[in-house]
Formats: sequence, structure tokens, C-alpha cells
Amino acid sequence: MPIKPEKTSLGACAANLRRPRLKNRVKILTLAFLLTKYLPAKYMNPQKIVLKVETMTCNHCTNFVKNTINELNGILQTDMSLANGTATVTYNPDLTGKDQIVSAINETHYKVTSVLAET
Repeated sequence: MPIKPEKTSLGACAANLRRPRLKNRVKILTLAFLLTKYLPAKYMNPQKIVLKVETMTCNHCTNFVKNTINELNGILQTDMSLANGTATVTYNPDLTGKDQIVSAINETHYKVTSVLAET
């Protein structure tokens, strides 16, 4: 909620400029988080894996698995295929790894049966 001075004076405006320091810190931290999550691929070495996930039978299943994967830090993109029963995950290997992704899926009632491709 913006702070409104009672009088429009130079002193009141200067006081408003000094108050939002916490907001600036939050903005800086948010920007730092977004840069680490969505940094362009040319600045890092992204990895892609294709996982075979069993017992996915509907779109709700694929969305649940996708949201579980996306909660991990360093996930850049997740594509699900209900027809093939696969999850294609692009991730930053500096922030997460294949084992973390597989264990996150296995903690749900869906299971990774194999790693089909790794690049």
C-alpha cells in the first residue's frame, strides 16, 4: 500500500523515498531468483533427460508430475507426453540433478521405470 504524505512538500517526498528499502531488497532477490531459474542457455550447460513414467492415465496425472518436477530448483522446461508415458526435462545441472528429479517423481505414487535418453 503506497504511503501518501499529508502535505505535498519536499520533506514528505524525501521521506517516502527512504522508506521502501525492504521492497528494493525483495525486488533484487526476486530478480536474482529469476536469473538463476531462467538464465539463457548460452550462459550455462543445460541437460535434457527423457524419463519413462508409469501409471500416468490422464491429464491430471501428467499435470501432477509436471508440477512436482517444476517445484525443483533449476528446472528450465518440462514436457509431458501422456500417450508415450514420458517426461522430458531440461534442467541446469549446477542447481539440480537427474537423481533429484527421479526421486521427486518416485516420492509421488508415479514411478520412473527408466531413463530413455540423456543429453
